[in-house]
Amino acid sequence: MPNLTPLVDVMLVVLVVVVATFPMLQRPLALPLPQGTWCGPEAYAPHPPPIELSLDAANHLRWNGVALPLGTVAAQLQAFSTLPAQQRPTVRLRTTGDTDYQALAEVMVAVDNAGLMSGLGIDSDD
Repeated sequence: MPNLTPLVDVMLVVLVVVVATFPMLQRPLALPLPQGTWCGPEAYAPHPPPIELSLDAANHLRWNGVALPLGTVAAQLQAFSTLPAQQRPTVRLRTTGDTDYQALAEVMVAVDNAGLMSGLGIDSDD
């Protein structure tokens, strides 16, 4: 006659597992699912073209290729500070390797004061 003790032990363990998990199977499982968001039409509006600023060693500033006195760049950039963040253009600042740091700092402060610092990209022509 075979020994039935291991079989009874295994069956008791299976019975305990089934009795313990059965109430959990009866409850609905609440999973937080991601919800879709609506961005609105302003998220898909075309971005304005970037402002191309170039500063050379002689402190000559060019705004999209047009010469601009260094002292007037702050006033020109302030016109963009009233725009919503999505409509503000990015600024690309191009310098030469021997550009005066003081002039470069003045331009960067003017860009930051106009609220355009987040889109600032600086290229150096060495």
